[in-house]
Amino acid sequence: ALNREVKAVPHPARIDEGNAGALVSQYDLVVDGCDNHPTRYLLSDACSRARIPYIYGSVHGYRGQVSVLCHPDCFVTYRDLFPDADALQETASTPPPVLGTVASIVGSVQANEALKVLAGYAPPLAGTLWTIDVRTMQTQLFRIGLSPS
Repeated sequence: ALNREVKAVPHPARIDEGNAGALVSQYDLVVDGCDNHPTRYLLSDACSRARIPYIYGSVHGYRGQVSVLCHPDCFVTYRDLFPDADALQETASTPPPVLGTVASIVGSVQANEALKVLAGYAPPLAGTLWTIDVRTMQTQLFRIGLSPS
């Protein structure tokens, strides 16, 4: 209501291989709000094909992580970050309870990264994985990407 330039468009359908490309291609970026690895692979693949930045975020117990994938400054995908989908799925079989504040922190960082991509006021976390452990409040930055040939 405060900004007439912003329009929220609901999509009352489950994202799948049949509609992911069409949905993603309508937007300037995608912010991950999903809770499973297969959907993240699907979103990343669709963003990769459409060349649209994908703001990845994940929570696990007391830890969270954020990165900007499929960004032109450093084109890294979710598959580059997690190449072994089967091993990743095995670790997700019994996830620990998530502390609500972790989701809030990760969501705020994702929102900030989306603003950085759209407004360009600072370099985004393209090619970088930001992590936090709220028990210790320790954060780390890891460079990610394809190893040089």
